[in-house]
Amino acid sequence: MLTSEVFKFSRTRFLIAQELAATRNLIVFVALRPSTFYVSKTTGALSAYQNKILTISPPPADEVIQKRLIFAARVAEGKAAPAALSGIRLNLGSVVSFLNATLRSIRTSEPIRLFLSNITGGNTRAVIELINGFFGSPNVDSEKIVRIESTGGRI
Repeated sequence: MLTSEVFKFSRTRFLIAQELAATRNLIVFVALRPSTFYVSKTTGALSAYQNKILTISPPPADEVIQKRLIFAARVAEGKAAPAALSGIRLNLGSVVSFLNATLRSIRTSEPIRLFLSNITGGNTRAVIELINGFFGSPNVDSEKIVRIESTGGRI
């Protein structure tokens, strides 16, 4: 559900856009997540206006995660440095093994890809939070995953 701050920001953004469109010869596009649009349409500022909706489908959840995991593995290997780490190089072998095992699992398992897509409803932020929660979960035996990955998949 939307927090009140996000809802207030979205409402203010829409009202500014509405005022600009009404007082000037402009077409104004306001990007909203489906959940934000639904709440605003049923209870907020959007309920007073007729809206024209253009839908831009998000990329598939598994593709988003795969690209982020590939980048994270490159950073952990020291092959890439994000702007926040300029001048800093890392070589985190265990992290790379864990990321590669996760990446391979997503690439090769249709049930995992379907799960990521279905459980998050196409919400990119939700799928990233889900994977982040998986990485930080005390129920994930990361040492075992790294050990199996470093032996080439043999237990």
